[in-house]
Amino acid sequence: MHRGAHQLLHPVITCESEEKDFASWPTYIPNGQNAEVEGQCLDGYEPTDPAQGGPKRICQATGNYRSSVTNPCKRAVPPARQRESQQLGV
Repeated sequence: MHRGAHQLLHPVITCESEEKDFASWPTYIPNGQNAEVEGQCLDGYEPTDPAQGGPKRICQATGNYRSSVTNPCKRAVPPARQRESQQLGV
């Protein structure tokens, strides 16, 4: 059996790339176990806590992303508005 036929018998399971919850999620190969995957916030959005990195979801061994997101993306506050809030003590 040549390698091409072997790949047809055992397809690679992947979590497909998608956009969800204001973030883009990459195609990921879980290699038989659940794995935490970091996404990227879409333009105009930022992680709730940038110190924790980007948003994260679990790519399940079955090849599906879980719907729950850790450190989700939120609309970014423009720098001018941040200064106004700080000056007002909000």
